[in-house]
Parts: sequence; structure tokens; C-alpha cells
Amino acid sequence: MTGEEAIARLEAQVAALQLEQVERQRIEREWLAVLAHELRSPTAAVLGYAELVQDGTLGEIDPRAADAARRIAAAADQLVVLLDGVDAASDRRRDETEVSGPMSAYELVRRAVAAIAFDAETRNVRLTVLPGDGLLHTSAVAALRALTLALAAAVKASPGRELTLQAHGDASPLIEVLGSGLRAGRDDPMGGGELSGAHGVTAGSLRLTLANESARRAGGSVKLEATADGSRILLQLPAAPLQFRT
Repeated sequence: MTGEEAIARLEAQVAALQLEQVERQRIEREWLAVLAHELRSPTAAVLGYAELVQDGTLGEIDPRAADAARRIAAAADQLVVLLDGVDAASDRRRDETEVSGPMSAYELVRRAVAAIAFDAETRNVRLTVLPGDGLLHTSAVAALRALTLALAAAVKASPGRELTLQAHGDASPLIEVLGSGLRAGRDDPMGGGELSGAHGVTAGSLRLTLANESARRAGGSVKLEATADGSRILLQLPAAPLQFRT
């Protein structure tokens, strides 16, 4: 076999492997889409019945049962957030149809904290939002999904801790989540390395992977960095053009 023939053979093998990878990714996206679709109906039913219990439609209940119904609804809400992330990973069209626009990074933090507040309360996690600034120009849907999923990962792995959030910087807006119990292995977590909770239980890797996917749709990225007391999550997003600044 000549050198040219060997090169041609290798190129053919590489092309075949690339096609195989594309097909595997297509099958994975379709499977995720079906899974998310199938889970939405029972999740909606859980939310519906929890609401009926909470508002007394099914009869009066004692405070303990009411609190349980509230926690069930909050858990189902978190599942909806996760399913939204799965949908985003399997179908780009939703974010691509949304027009990007100016928004406050501080407002993004405030909305994400409101979405995750009950889950944090359930896990005895204190959320502190520091004053910050930064004007973004991005997809509000994708950006909020990215931060909510990242914050959910941090809350899940940080029972009993205090998480501090801050948005800062106009030139290159950055949102920090400090004090997380997540920890990364030697590999870059956003490159496929495993994330584990403070007690050694794998936690948050799927949420952070989906958060990074949503952040990419918003023109940014999510990173996890080690700190002296745990780790911090960094959400980088595009700055607003000068004409949007005040």
C-alpha cells in the first residue's frame, strides 16, 4: 500500500467516525426530547393536584399537610426547570426565535433567586444577593435558564451553607455564585469532568451541563472554579452595546 493509499484510507475512516458521531448525537437529542415530553404530563398533574390541595378545593387540610403540598409543588417546579434545560439541549429553535435585548444583570440574579428560593429554604441554604451592576444584551429566556440551573446545582450540593450572588462589570458582565458545595475533579467540569457534592455524592453535573448549554445559547459560558471554602460558579454573558447603556 502506498503512502497516498494509506492516507486516503485513514481519511475515509475519520469521515466514517464523524458520521457515526453525528448520528449518535442526533439519536441522543431525539431521546432527550421524548423523555422531556413524556415527563411533562405527570409533572403538570402533580402541580395541578398540589394546587387543588393548597387552595382547599379538595377540602380543608392541617398546616403540616399544607406545607407538604407546598414542598411537592416546589419540587415539581424544579423538575419543570430541569425539563426546560433538557428541551433546550435537544432543540435550539426555541431560543433562536427569541430576539436578544438589553437587560440588567442584577435583575437576572433577582429572578433566578426567586425561582429557586423555596428549594433553598427546604435545604436550609441561605441566598444572599450583593449589590451589583452590569447591562446585558442577550436572550432573557436562555440567560435566566442558565443561571437558574446553575444555582439549582449549587443549592443541591450545599445544604446548610450560605450562597452569595453578585453581578458586576459592564465591559464583560459576570455573575458569581460563591460558597457552593460543588467540587470539580482534575478535569474541566464543563469539558465533561464529574462534579460531586460535599459528601461525595455525585450532584449537579447534569444541571451544570444544561446550564452551560443554555449559557452558550445566550452567547456566554458557565465555569466552576475551586475556592478555599468550596467553589464558585461563574456565568459570563455578553455586554450590552454602548447605545443601550445609561
